[in-house]
Amino acid sequence: MLEAVDLYQRGPTEVVIVGDRKSPELLEWIERLGLLYVPNLAIFVADPADVQTGFIPEQVRDKRQIDAHLTAYVCREHTCTPPITTFRNLQKELAD
Repeated sequence: MLEAVDLYQRGPTEVVIVGDRKSPELLEWIERLGLLYVPNLAIFVADPADVQTGFIPEQVRDKRQIDAHLTAYVCREHTCTPPITTFRNLQKELAD
């Protein structure tokens, strides 16, 4: 019940990762994110090679990959961080 109250009060923490779905680096980031304790975490993956037709979650819209590097955005309360291109910086952002 405490997690439900936390979700209600703070809302979810959403991470959007933009990169090749088959990339070993992307799989590593997702695995490492799974080892972190981040309450109410939602992870979205967007592949720039995918054709953007049909329903696109709001969190993923307009998120771009930076210089062909795996790029993450952390969104809280409908506001997203600037692009993050290293897992260390992503981990720091999620710790805040």
